[in-house]
Amino acid sequence: STRKGIPCDSVKDEDALGEVVEQDYDRAERLYRRGCRGNIAIGCADLGLLYERGLGRQADPERAAELYRRACDKGYIISCDELGILHESGYGVRRNYSRAQGYFVRSCNEGLQSGCEHAINGN
Repeated sequence: STRKGIPCDSVKDEDALGEVVEQDYDRAERLYRRGCRGNIAIGCADLGLLYERGLGRQADPERAAELYRRACDKGYIISCDELGILHESGYGVRRNYSRAQGYFVRSCNEGLQSGCEHAINGN
């Protein structure tokens, strides 16, 4: 994705004030971990994203799935959809289509359009 024409996963990004800053995945990990430990679902989700994509570290899809599950259980519906994708693909978890559909339906029922699309399309 992009913000003001700058890829969000580029080496440099813009902060909230529009200043170009270097990305610091180690700092991001510390902050996301602190949020997750403090019961902030999006902290768990963002930490899961770092592990899923291997941003600043070796990819660890099993850890990503665990973090997405925590975020989903805390009500962060986007993570439910992401967890469904992992279950459908078998990335980091045992492939399980019925479990994937359960996560897609859950996210759809909470109003997430992509969850509805995944539930309907089976992916």
